[in-house]
Amino acid sequence: MIHPMKEFRIEAGLTQEELGQRLGVTGVYIAQIENGSRDTPQRFIEDLKIGGKKKMIEIQEDFKTRAIKRKINDLELKLDYWKRKLKDISTK
Repeated sequence: MIHPMKEFRIEAGLTQEELGQRLGVTGVYIAQIENGSRDTPQRFIEDLKIGGKKKMIEIQEDFKTRAIKRKINDLELKLDYWKRKLKDISTK
């Protein structure tokens, strides 16, 4: 899943370094945000807009929602696995 900061950057046609310069940080810092090793600072969320329509905070919320959905999916898969295991044990 692509981070919303990266979506914004790619859509804007910017490199990590160029976006970093516009935000007053380094390209390395932008890379860390995009790969999830740093949280997106609140000031970035407030300042950036995606396609001139969606504010970055909305995209950030979408990203969090997608992460939660992935976690739920993972848990559902584990639950299905354990249900099958239990069924196998109970049929023996």
